[in-house]
Amino acid sequence: MKHRKTAKKKKFLEIEYYRKKYLISQADFAMLLGVKENTYSHKETGISPVSTDELLLIHEALNKSAKKAGDPPITMDALLGM
Repeated sequence: MKHRKTAKKKKFLEIEYYRKKYLISQADFAMLLGVKENTYSHKETGISPVSTDELLLIHEALNKSAKKAGDPPITMDALLGM
C-alpha cells in the first residue's frame, strides 16, 4: 500500500490568537471580509487562502483593537508568525 504525502497548509494561529485576545468573533471578521462565517473559519485554519487585501483588513482591525487596549501595534510579521 502506497502512502500519499499530504501537504499541510499553514494554520494562521497568530490571527486566531490575536482575534481571541481582543474578543473578536469569527462572525465579526467574516462580516469585515464580506464572507460567510464558515468561509472565514476555513481561511483562519488554512483550508482556504487569505488574500493580501483580506490580510490587510484583518491587520487593520486587530491594530484598532490593540490601540484601544493600550497595547503596542501588531506587526505584519508577528501576525504571520515570522
